[in-house]
Amino acid sequence: MDKNNRAIGDTLEKKVMYLLQMRGTHNSGATNDDADLKDDHMIVECKVKSKMAGLGISASLLEKVKKQALKWRREWAIVTRNADGDEFVTVPLNDFAEYYISWRGCTQKAPL
Repeated sequence: MDKNNRAIGDTLEKKVMYLLQMRGTHNSGATNDDADLKDDHMIVECKVKSKMAGLGISASLLEKVKKQALKWRREWAIVTRNADGDEFVTVPLNDFAEYYISWRGCTQKAPL
């Protein structure tokens, strides 16, 4: 990662840390294999894709984060910032459904 991407990545981590009220991990998770950010419920990996306009998450990144979540017994999310400056969050569909239903104030899931 070049210097500019590192600065953008650090800024993204700080933004997500602030928005989710999480703590950063030592050396952005590289030391203890625990993602960039975490709290008692979730780990979050932040990635900058400076040459990609869309949204792309490699299978290896996805597997790495899922293994970390299992190791730390937490839910997981990946926050990605692309070349256009758009920021996306990737979470498992069932988790997103729970967040959305909770946000709406509903208690019942719609039938399939």
